[in-house]
Amino acid sequence: VGLQVDARELVQRLRRIARQVPGVLFQYRQVPARRGQFEYVSERSSEVFGVDPALLMSDSLLVFGRIDAAEMDALRLQAARCADLAVPLRAEFTLTRADDGVPVWLRCNAQCQPLDGGGGIWHGYVEDITEQRDLELARRQTLALQASNRAKTDFLARMSHELRTPLNAVLGFAQLLLSDPVEPPSSTQRARLARIHDAGEHLLGMIGDLLDLTHLETGRLALLAEAVPLTGVVRHCVELMRPLAEAAGLTLHFETGAEPLVRADRLRLQQIVLNLLSNAIKYNRPQGWVRLSCVISRPNAQARLDVVDSGLGLAPEQLVHLFEPFNRLGREHTGVDGTGIGLALSRTLADMMGGSIEVYSEPQRGSTFSLLLPLHDAAADPA
Repeated sequence: VGLQVDARELVQRLRRIARQVPGVLFQYRQVPARRGQFEYVSERSSEVFGVDPALLMSDSLLVFGRIDAAEMDALRLQAARCADLAVPLRAEFTLTRADDGVPVWLRCNAQCQPLDGGGGIWHGYVEDITEQRDLELARRQTLALQASNRAKTDFLARMSHELRTPLNAVLGFAQLLLSDPVEPPSSTQRARLARIHDAGEHLLGMIGDLLDLTHLETGRLALLAEAVPLTGVVRHCVELMRPLAEAAGLTLHFETGAEPLVRADRLRLQQIVLNLLSNAIKYNRPQGWVRLSCVISRPNAQARLDVVDSGLGLAPEQLVHLFEPFNRLGREHTGVDGTGIGLALSRTLADMMGGSIEVYSEPQRGSTFSLLLPLHDAAADPA
């Protein structure tokens, strides 16, 4: 009786231990000329295989029959070799769960105990490694994507540098021809040379944006944080862009009022403002308008520049992709020059300066781009 009690206690103890193990513990008897049989399968069988343990112990094909035929053949060969060499079996394979038809990756670790007369008893453990494999696959894909991005960035950086040399030569000769005192160009030639020069300047600006983007991606772009009068920078940018606005028949307003001093890189701040203003002009309506204004938010210690336009506006599905590099949201078919780099570059620069760019837009009702920057704290400057 005492032995029976001890045996029952050992069985209960084994069951309690098996419940705490995430995989399936099993004992599988394999003898010559007969189908193998599971003599013990832990309760996790229902979770891992989708098969009730009692049913699996009555029919091993409920699991083996759900493994791909080629994988099953390879598993049999590997198990036979491990049994002959008396070494542990470690195998990975896929199985389609019986209850929901979901394919899972499994790993089996087992050891064969030989039996007199041939065959043996396998003691082992099977665990679901689907999540591990998915994570590893995602990691490898991420590494491959990072390597691809590095290669792309290096290529763009090299090409940007290479393109600048011949382009500067084109611009230089165009300027020489325009200002040639010995053989001055005719009015027709002057107009054509001016178009060549303007197109070259535009292309040079695009190459500069591309080079800046590659430097940002590789962390090679350094910013100089200093106290900058935001209104002064905006006023300068407005005057630079006024001829473009007038040529497009647009009214350009700058509502001066607040005179915030912000903490920023002056050159990069000017780059952001010019980009926002240029977009507001390029993607506007005939006889439209662009309004700029600066306000100060003392509670947030921020200054905000609003660039409001009367353009066509953007739909919600366009706003989702607004800051993606090289994505022009379908505007590439409008005939308006651009690469889709400017906004992505501007937002990254704003982030690096401790600020941000916010957008509000409605189709057919225009857009508002707001640049937020931290106010300069004079107390934080070194004496």
